[in-house]
Amino acid sequence: MNARSWWTIPDVTPIEATLLLCQINPLEADDLKRVRVEGDKIYQYKLLLRVFEGEASTALKPRMLVEWRTIAQKQNLPYFSWVDDFADAMGALAEKQAAPDAIDNTANKANELTPGKIPMIAIGKLAIETAWQIECELGRKASTDEVIKKLQERVGKEDVLIEIIPHGVKWITSGLQEKNYEKSACSKTLETWNKSRA
Repeated sequence: MNARSWWTIPDVTPIEATLLLCQINPLEADDLKRVRVEGDKIYQYKLLLRVFEGEASTALKPRMLVEWRTIAQKQNLPYFSWVDDFADAMGALAEKQAAPDAIDNTANKANELTPGKIPMIAIGKLAIETAWQIECELGRKASTDEVIKKLQERVGKEDVLIEIIPHGVKWITSGLQEKNYEKSACSKTLETWNKSRA
């Protein structure tokens, strides 16, 4: 099983996620509880496993590898960067594969059918998906103000959105850099998207 396969499995266990983030293939072990971890991986392994098992016991739900990585990122836990490199190599943030809890089925159907050219950057994708949801609900094009308001409402519900700021949101890139996404940038995103589907 390769990295792409692990990336798409919908129910990666805490111990599998821990091993993968420590750059160890779980399938190469006869007994996952008796894997030999050496050197600088020992601390990372113990810390990740403890946190992941705690998360699994408090929120009983299946998680993808990308969701485990997000937990590690949010808690500033050390892990090997191959996961980030792999996500970048795929050309998009892997968080897209994790279904956001805050979006209902109608919104998910709207996302699947979003017309036009969708940006590769996570915040651009999220803005366009939000605009399309608004358009599907109201039967007209979404305004910049409406999109920004909805994005602000999704802070804390979307992994890439980290803070509400005046006239926008603060978001985190795949390289873990914080950036502002304000009305002017949103307006340009919507303008480009609307032209692509004209």
